[in-house]
Amino acid sequence: QEDTHYLISVRANTSVGAGPCTNLIVHTPEDVPSSPVRNVSTTSPTSTSIYVSWSVPIPDDINGVLTHYTVTYYGEEIDTTVRIIQVNTSSHEDMNLTLTDLEEYTIYSVNVSVYTKVGRGPDVLAYQRTLQDVPSASPTSLIANAISPNIINTTWEDPPPYHLGGVLTSYTLTYRGVERDSDLETIIVPVLNGSVYITPALVALEEDTTYSISVKAHTTVGSGPTLNTTVHTPEDVPSSSVRNLTTST
Repeated sequence: QEDTHYLISVRANTSVGAGPCTNLIVHTPEDVPSSPVRNVSTTSPTSTSIYVSWSVPIPDDINGVLTHYTVTYYGEEIDTTVRIIQVNTSSHEDMNLTLTDLEEYTIYSVNVSVYTKVGRGPDVLAYQRTLQDVPSASPTSLIANAISPNIINTTWEDPPPYHLGGVLTSYTLTYRGVERDSDLETIIVPVLNGSVYITPALVALEEDTTYSISVKAHTTVGSGPTLNTTVHTPEDVPSSSVRNLTTST
């Protein structure tokens, strides 16, 4: 057994009997742990943190004096730097640690290792997704095109992938005529399967009018920042005839 004191006794024997006993105490050196930490558990208390807890390896398998643990983690779906936290302890108590400054709604690989002064024992790997949050960026490339005096077509693209904050559920499109201070109109655009939606056309508009148009994305948690643009509808022919026409001779 590693890191263990052994008592070795030697004595000579003749046909008459045994002679004096010579004793020697020998201590075997430490080794790396032969079993990993136990009961590794991960949860995500917030959209940017992961709570990790674990128990000490089987005591007889530590094979020396426990010196520290390391927790290595990185985002599986994004190109993040591998980060390592060292927890210095010789205690055999249960341990825990909170990983912070993480990306929202991202799967993280979390690896827990145990060490003696000789080196590292086996690892335990766990995966945990952080919670959803609101989008941290607005939609992009909002384009409004007045295709007639009374109709505006709109298109836009999703927020950047690393800023979605979760699964998109809908967009909110709002618009109003600027010069005429008209009422704010709102259109809810559902998003199917987190990515499929149809951008709407704005109809029944006023001719020769500047419209302010805004769009923002939603997850189940809430809405993100707004992207704005303006567009002017073209003129049209008069929609009514002259009034009070009179003639005289």
